[in-house]
Amino acid sequence: MAKAIFSIGDYSSHLTRKLRSIRHFERCLFSAWCADHLLATNAGLVRRELPGSDFQILREILDVIWEFLLDSSIPTVDVLNQLDNNFMQIDPEDPVVAIEGHPVVTEVMGAIGTCILACRRNDVRLAQSAGEIVINTIDYELDERYPDYAENSPAEMFTYPELKAELETQLAMIQHLRGQYVLNASLRTMFRA
Repeated sequence: MAKAIFSIGDYSSHLTRKLRSIRHFERCLFSAWCADHLLATNAGLVRRELPGSDFQILREILDVIWEFLLDSSIPTVDVLNQLDNNFMQIDPEDPVVAIEGHPVVTEVMGAIGTCILACRRNDVRLAQSAGEIVINTIDYELDERYPDYAENSPAEMFTYPELKAELETQLAMIQHLRGQYVLNASLRTMFRA
């Protein structure tokens, strides 16, 4: 990395620049990879916070997207429309949850919605948003875990090991997608412990 990354602004501009170097298809892979990671790491919380089969709907949306991507294609408009429709059916039963929502569950859902949009439109900013949603989730978790976290300067956020590791992981995935990668299920968890 030529320039040090400390703030969310540094992160956003650097990630956007890196994502411009890959094709729309690879940006779809990156977006799905980010959304898949968030859903997998927060599965228990999402299951607790959303009613009924909503977790399963989220899982199925990502499975369908991955099925297409691993078959070397972006989901068709009809499929994306159906996924959008399925996504819009997720609605917390409790009106308070619907209005406030748990921040991490909101971020997970945002990542999946962004993934659908990233497949629909060839827009670097959508893929960048998928990565930033993961960063936002870690930022929220750090704020919950460490009482003095919020007191630190936003310009120092990437000095925290968790955020620094996520940044390095995202950049490694983008670099991998620029090379000779193989389309198989291992892409879903690549660079993730």
